[in-house]
Amino acid sequence: MKLRRIICLMLALLSVAAVLFSCEEKPPVTEGTTEADTTEKKEDDKPKNDGFYGLKFERPITVAAYGGSGSAYSRMYVLKDGRIICAWPSTDGGKRCMKAVFSEDDGKTWSKIRVLFYGEDQTKTLANVDIIQLESGQVLMAYRSNDREASGGYSSIRIHASDDNCETFYPHSIVCELQQTGLKDGVSWGLWEPDFCYVNGKLTCFFAIGKTVYKEPVIPSTDIFEWDEAEKKWVQAHYTSNDTGKTDRNGMPIVDKLSTGGYLMTVETKRFYSARGSTLLPYLLYSADGVHWKGVTGCFFPENTASGGSPYWVELPDGRIVVAFQTDEDVEGTIYDTGDDKCKVTKIVVSNPGVDITKAHSWDWSESYDPFNTSLGSFGNWPGMFIHNDYLYIYTSTNDPIGSIELVRAYVGDMKK
Repeated sequence: MKLRRIICLMLALLSVAAVLFSCEEKPPVTEGTTEADTTEKKEDDKPKNDGFYGLKFERPITVAAYGGSGSAYSRMYVLKDGRIICAWPSTDGGKRCMKAVFSEDDGKTWSKIRVLFYGEDQTKTLANVDIIQLESGQVLMAYRSNDREASGGYSSIRIHASDDNCETFYPHSIVCELQQTGLKDGVSWGLWEPDFCYVNGKLTCFFAIGKTVYKEPVIPSTDIFEWDEAEKKWVQAHYTSNDTGKTDRNGMPIVDKLSTGGYLMTVETKRFYSARGSTLLPYLLYSADGVHWKGVTGCFFPENTASGGSPYWVELPDGRIVVAFQTDEDVEGTIYDTGDDKCKVTKIVVSNPGVDITKAHSWDWSESYDPFNTSLGSFGNWPGMFIHNDYLYIYTSTNDPIGSIELVRAYVGDMKK
């Protein structure tokens, strides 16, 4: 018996040693890396995940290595010709512009980076892109264009369009614009984060809005504009919320239709801020008709005062909902709310099987999980997701190990309700 114990102990020690010797340090940042360097990472760059609630993620793929240490705030979209486009606001020779890369093999490899168009007014920002292709083949890109000086601030949601499958773009329309004067420094106002969706057959643009209503500035709620094809202009439809009491904050809407009918929206909210010390947390709203919205549930409640912003959601083939967001939960060496590029990483949560999302509760969700396995001290933020050809795609901006857009995929083709 004693000899057997000694042999078992020796075998256990040998197993531990084998694991330790098999681990390799992450390669250092390569000097001279350019924006054109877009490729799939080597097999030994990062370990393959064993799976998370039925999702087995492949190794990360570098979509675009843009350099620098800031976030790209990118969005992806599957075009009608099968290509995937990834676009993000950037600069070119000091000029604000929209850049993009394309993939013709389901995201495995990506083209060189090119400029799609430059901002109409270089005194204003160009950020928060969203993409949609219409039945006609026309591609629309919405973005915010702001100059928020307190003495005479201007804010707008603008659209550029392409009629030749993203070869060239031109100014298309202005969804909404605001001119604010006399606001004090620090007042939250302006137009942010557009998101396209067809609602009841109408092309609709959702976006976060904070502006002066009566005598009080409204912190960001969600505004909805519809495209009037006859008039060739955008028309305000309604708010999903308009909270002058500042007890809520429905910012950064992501809207899509559920397979069971009705519409789901994720937002970042201050609804739980005062009770727990988090600055923002992801929240879900539901609408049966896309017009009248009601709050459903939070989906991420960390044990500490961590926050969770920039949420994005998709529905899996088995009906479960995945929500991705940036959070400072378990981020080492930082405190919460010190900036996107310093302390946030992309994580996801998944709803439990069989949960009716229209009646969900905060306990109906999995624990949070980082599918990118982000290194300590690095960031990963502004996530996005979509399902294409039986794969769930999740992408994020990161500086691990360099400023880049990273993508992971998980096969979902065998999921059934």
